[in-house]
Amino acid sequence: MRNKVFGVIIAGGRGERLWPLSRRERPKQFLSLGGRKTLLEETVERILPLTGEENILVVTSEEQVKEVKRVLPWLGEERILQEPLRRNTAPAITWAGLWIEERGGGIMVVLPSDHVIREGDKFRAVVQKGIEYAERESVLVTIGILPTRPETGYGYIEVGERMEEGVWRVARFVEKPDEDTARTFLERGNFFWNSGMFIWRSESILKEVRKYEPAIYEGLKKLSKESIRDIYSQLPDISIDYAVMERSSNIFMVKGEFFWDDVGSWLALRRIGERDEKGNVSWGNNLLLDTENSVVVGSRDKLIALLGVKGIVVVDTPQALLVMEEKKAQEVKRILREIEGKKDWEKYL
Repeated sequence: MRNKVFGVIIAGGRGERLWPLSRRERPKQFLSLGGRKTLLEETVERILPLTGEENILVVTSEEQVKEVKRVLPWLGEERILQEPLRRNTAPAITWAGLWIEERGGGIMVVLPSDHVIREGDKFRAVVQKGIEYAERESVLVTIGILPTRPETGYGYIEVGERMEEGVWRVARFVEKPDEDTARTFLERGNFFWNSGMFIWRSESILKEVRKYEPAIYEGLKKLSKESIRDIYSQLPDISIDYAVMERSSNIFMVKGEFFWDDVGSWLALRRIGERDEKGNVSWGNNLLLDTENSVVVGSRDKLIALLGVKGIVVVDTPQALLVMEEKKAQEVKRILREIEGKKDWEKYL
C-alpha cells in the first residue's frame, strides 16, 4: 500500500435526540450505551488495525476537547483539531484533509464517533475494499449499509452500475423517506442506508470541496495566517453530503454487510439493547409490570416502576427526567429548543 491510512474521527456532535443522558458537556459519543467503553473509544478501536495510533485524527469542538483527552489519553494534542464554532461536517473534513495533505497526504477513512457497529472484522474488510478502490482511482467512496427494514429515519443511497465485486457507482442520495417509499426502496434492492462513513484520498476530497464550496477550502487554507475563530465565523454551516456528495459525479459505494446503527434516537436502544420477552429494554433498577415495547433508562440508586403501559420511553438522570411516547422519539429536540428559551433552565441542556 503506497498511501498512509488515516482514521478521521468526527466527534463534535451533540447527540440531542438522546437527551437527557446526552448533554452539552458529555454528548453521546462520550457515553457507554450498553457496552463497557464509550462510543468514541469503540469507533477508534475498530479502525486501529488499519491505521495504527499514530494516524488517528479527531475533529471536535473546543468545549469537548477535555472529554476527548479523557477518553483517548494517548492521543497527542496535535491530532485533536479543535473547532471554535460548529460548522457541520464539510469544514471539519476539509480541515482534516488539509492537515493530512500538509504531512504528505494519504487515505482518509472518515467515521462518525457515535455509531454502534458490531462484527468488527466484517467492518474492516469493507473499509479495506474502499481503501483499495480509492487508492487505485481518484474517487470518493461511501459505505452503504444493506437495509434490513423500511427505515424512515435514515437517508438512502441509490446505486447504478456495478464497477466490480462489492463496488457500485452512486446514482443519487435520497433524503429520509416516508414508510411507503422506504418499503419500495427495500423491494427494489439497489438502495442502501447512507452511513455517513467515507473513504478517499485527501487530495481527492480537497479537489471536490474546492470545486463546490470554495469558501470552505480557501478559508481553511489561511489557518496558518489568520485566527481560526475568525476563519470559522465566515465558513458556511453545511454537511459534506450537501456540500459535495450530492453534487459530485465521482461518488462510489462499497456495500456494508455488518450490524450498524447510528443511535439517532432512544428507539435505537430497542435495536442495540437486549430485549425482554415483551420487547422492553431496561437499563438500571427498574420494575416493569404489564409493560410492552418500552425503553427505560435509570440507575442503580432509584427504582423506576412502570405498570400497564406500552410504547413509552423513560430516561431518568440526576438533572432531568424524560417521559414520552416512543413515536415522539425523533422530536426530542423540541424540548431542548424550549429549554434554550428559558435562562434559568440552561443548566439542563
